[in-house]
Amino acid sequence: MRMLIKLFIGALALVIVFGYGAMVGRFQLFPYEYLWALAKTVTSGGVGHYDEYDRLVSFSSKTRVECPLQDHRTGVLLFIGQSNSANHGQEMVKTAYPQKVANYFDGKCYVAQSPLLGASGQNGEYATLIADKLIQKGTYDNVIIISSGIGGSSITPWAEDGPLNNMLLSVVDEFSARLNVTDIIWHQGESDAIYFMHTKTYVDMFLSLMKTLSERGVDAPYYMSIASLCKNPIVTYPNKITRAQVELIKDHDNIFLGVNTDELVTDKHRSDGCHFNGKGQEVTAVAIASAISKLRKEKAAAK
Repeated sequence: MRMLIKLFIGALALVIVFGYGAMVGRFQLFPYEYLWALAKTVTSGGVGHYDEYDRLVSFSSKTRVECPLQDHRTGVLLFIGQSNSANHGQEMVKTAYPQKVANYFDGKCYVAQSPLLGASGQNGEYATLIADKLIQKGTYDNVIIISSGIGGSSITPWAEDGPLNNMLLSVVDEFSARLNVTDIIWHQGESDAIYFMHTKTYVDMFLSLMKTLSERGVDAPYYMSIASLCKNPIVTYPNKITRAQVELIKDHDNIFLGVNTDELVTDKHRSDGCHFNGKGQEVTAVAIASAISKLRKEKAAAK
């Protein structure tokens, strides 16, 4: 009898843990990546940015620079979402404009290079590539990158009162006295597509995230990635998540298409069937930089 009780308790525990993993969007029994990020957020008072393996990005390779004084020709890019918005790309990159493109973290600026301070992961990213392309296009004279993506995260903890939302708001509170975000890049959806999150649920959670940022005075345009594919045969495109992302773009004046990575970033552009390789990083950066430049030109022409 005792053995049966133990087996029942053990099975119940596994169901609860797996259910929690589903809630936070991790396709595994125990969501290590998300929980490490959550633990570090809590223990650091909500401001810490650590990758999912509890390794603070090393400062040893970082070059400190003075933060540019923001004017109308300064772009401040906020990157949020999961791994493909963070430091999980294959190719390490460094800005070609070290005096013009900076990575802002904890009140200081550093020459932008992979991995960016503020996001999870130790590898490459495309945020720096976007910033360089915006300089090349003449869209901005200077660009400041604020990178806050967390690998493996569902949209759930990014919504109001969620732990990653609280982390993000702490970051915003820290820089808001000196910087105004000009562009928000959101790449997320792969985790939630695995568990077939309902379209309305995703839309409601994203609007909740927007509401919390707006209440903090962040009203920059959002550049939405259409993103759901990540080396999982049960997820096909289009799906409930991509329908939510398209609906958000269609129904809200402040949300624009940044890039459709489900279509643009094919398997040959991904290092492991999920995360972007160098080519994937490049094509994504080109698409998002073009979207930002296009909107800026349209707004300038309308004045």
